[in-house]
Amino acid sequence: MKRAPWVRQPDRAGPAAGQGDAGSTLLDGSLHPKVLWQRFRSQHLGFQLACLYIVFEYVRPQSRFPAVDFLPWTMLVILVGIVAMLPETARRGWTRTPVNGVLIAYFIVAIVSLVFAEFPVYGLGKWDSLVPWLVIYLLLTNTVTTRDRFILLLFVYVLCNLRLSQFGLRTLVLTGGVPGFGFRGPVGWFQNQGELGMQMAVLAPLAVLLVVGLWDKFGRLGKALLILVPFSVVVTGVGTNSRGTILAMAVSISWASLAAGLRVRNLIGLGQFRCFGD
Repeated sequence: MKRAPWVRQPDRAGPAAGQGDAGSTLLDGSLHPKVLWQRFRSQHLGFQLACLYIVFEYVRPQSRFPAVDFLPWTMLVILVGIVAMLPETARRGWTRTPVNGVLIAYFIVAIVSLVFAEFPVYGLGKWDSLVPWLVIYLLLTNTVTTRDRFILLLFVYVLCNLRLSQFGLRTLVLTGGVPGFGFRGPVGWFQNQGELGMQMAVLAPLAVLLVVGLWDKFGRLGKALLILVPFSVVVTGVGTNSRGTILAMAVSISWASLAAGLRVRNLIGLGQFRCFGD
């Protein structure tokens, strides 16, 4: 198979067949788009729909192209995904984690609060802003059950969020500066500067760890493109003109740097954020 020019050739002395865990094939240099696509197509339908949900939630093609906005795509993908995952879940059981009980307890408290609120009719009328999150959590935790699936989902998540960070970077390049009100995201959940900044703070440590984890698997061109991921995240986060975002990114990037053993870069990053903050 012909390799993409940005992917570094793997070492000949790779792991022997049968060694390593089930997800090792995605991290041994096999990062060709065809390989990733084949791995994605081989996964369960429920997992594929979970990834599609992320696309509809973060990229929101239904908002960008009104012609396709004739169905509640996000809710439809969630419901079909739940139905698709049930046979597999019935065979192996539901995923158990301590977060399950906490989230269900929070959900019950929220419902009780709505029922006994001063205007319960108004609160219950917004059920579609509460119930889907519990269903989404069940869909993700019960379909992302292997290391392969986790890595693929992480790639989808980062790529979808990269569109948001590139949106800010493109604005900076085209306008030559940051607007007085700060960067705003595209139409969707992150159109407001505050929400866009929070999302960049969440994406920042993932971007740093992505670069650290994949650095040795790319050639020079690939490394140059890889650097653009955290760079665009930082530029967009700082460009929201939110001190909270800058502080959150500084802390999250510092934590990611320490976790990856990049202590020197961690200090440099803190110094750069201090300069931005001033």
